[in-house]
Amino acid sequence: MSMTKLLVFVVLTGFNLTGLAQHQEKEIVLKSLEIQNRQLTPILDSIVLHEKKCDYYNCKLTFVINVKTSTFNPSFTIESIPDRNLAFNLEPYGFFYNKGHLFIVDGDIAEELFARQKESMKFKFLEYDTSFEEYDSEGRRILRVVTDDSFTMWEYRITGDKIVFVSGYSLCGSEEKQ
Repeated sequence: MSMTKLLVFVVLTGFNLTGLAQHQEKEIVLKSLEIQNRQLTPILDSIVLHEKKCDYYNCKLTFVINVKTSTFNPSFTIESIPDRNLAFNLEPYGFFYNKGHLFIVDGDIAEELFARQKESMKFKFLEYDTSFEEYDSEGRRILRVVTDDSFTMWEYRITGDKIVFVSGYSLCGSEEKQ
């Protein structure tokens, strides 16, 4: 094997190996959702207001609504998370905006809560590779540690046409909601 062929082989092999150990850029297409149950709007508004009082709050805070309708007591949780990449990795089916914040919906499809719209939107995100080692320009390792991917969590039960508060957890106060 000539030296040129060997060099090309080594370079191409190196590029392939480094490509395996990096965060992958991905894209997800989500359906736009419209709130069907009007009881949900003031709940969402109060959660966003609560979050605005917290030290960690910023305008990019994202919320995930996980719906469970296939159980004896249909319910849903609303969690705030600082990193949209984590939310998109949950394989959600829809989204909407409330008070300027992105709400991502996953879990079961709850027609009593949301109506799918014709519109869809593409979102780009990173799928994290936890084994990837990243370094800054000075050779120091960059650590991307996720210690807690949720800041608050509120649980509600769907009882007929009513939404009933079950419990809540927040890092910026122990007060119960609603």
